[in-house]
Amino acid sequence: MNPIILDKVRGCMLGGAVGDALGYPVMNLNIDDIRKEHGENGISEYLLDENGKAGISDITQLSLFTANGILSGKTKACKIGTEGPDVATVCQAYKDWVKTQESDNTNESHTTWLYNIENLHSRRHSLESGIDIFKGDFGSVEKPEKLGMDFGAITRIAPVGLYFKEENMQIEEIDVFAANVAASTHGYDAAYISAAILAHIINKVTYTEMTLKEAVSDAMNTVKRLCGYKPHVESVMEGLSRAVSLAGDDIDDKEAVSEIGIGNSADEVLAAAIYFSLKYEEDFEKAIHAAVNNDGKSGAIASVTGNILGAYLGARAIPEKYLEKLELRHIIQIIAEDLHEDCPNTNYFDNFNWIWEEKYGEACYII
Repeated sequence: MNPIILDKVRGCMLGGAVGDALGYPVMNLNIDDIRKEHGENGISEYLLDENGKAGISDITQLSLFTANGILSGKTKACKIGTEGPDVATVCQAYKDWVKTQESDNTNESHTTWLYNIENLHSRRHSLESGIDIFKGDFGSVEKPEKLGMDFGAITRIAPVGLYFKEENMQIEEIDVFAANVAASTHGYDAAYISAAILAHIINKVTYTEMTLKEAVSDAMNTVKRLCGYKPHVESVMEGLSRAVSLAGDDIDDKEAVSEIGIGNSADEVLAAAIYFSLKYEEDFEKAIHAAVNNDGKSGAIASVTGNILGAYLGARAIPEKYLEKLELRHIIQIIAEDLHEDCPNTNYFDNFNWIWEEKYGEACYII
């Protein structure tokens, strides 16, 4: 394992969870209400549950299941000697997630080892519609089934940018894979375009020497070229360009978010996250604090900010106070390490990794 890259992969997954856990309790509050409850500086410390943990929401749950689906698909492909993974195995993992939200029974049939984790059988989405969108047929970029446009299209997409590497897959193909993962439930073009851009940014800051601003520019240019025929591509690019410009201005964060958008759609959440990531690009804690304490969708914006800066700066940049009480920290780290390691097994049994097979082949691993 490359320790520098591994630190970035861990940072991305943990950073997203940190932003989620800090912002989850105030997701639907504006900055004035946040300050009333938590003081003039807003919320800066976790609100812990009865077990002394900072709870994650469905944002992090779905990110983990995305990763599990990718790795299960690759494992299946390795064993039969074909290419992989594919979007279908990710969608199958989402069906497991739906089961965790509707039942505490860990004995139902399933395809992911994450399904075996009791703590993931905890409903973290308050709206039934947020679960229903993962039921029934899944769509694609070319054949959308559901026209979701909210931030759920992008908050689960980080594992795509982390897993694929340009030595095995062209960056344009990575972007298209991310778009199709998002379009499985969110067929509105601005939503899956935003997912492609986010995966591209994460991939570039993880595996290249690009600066964050260069990665954002590269992502915008590449995805615009890929999706230029889509009706809302220009509005997405305009919003992101505005975010990049505002990040370099001396502007109050509250005012910036009001100009960018508070996060009612996936592209607004991405734009806000890019703004906070660029403005505070050398300070993970400041970026997350700012991303949570504004009038926007705090948990979503902070989670995507955490994904971006976690990948850019690495896990070492995340203060330990945000990690020590993070719910499922150990599981998140295992998933991150597996994304980096990739499937070690083939259809031959030389040096076969049985733990990997229990996780991503048989889905029977219990921790």
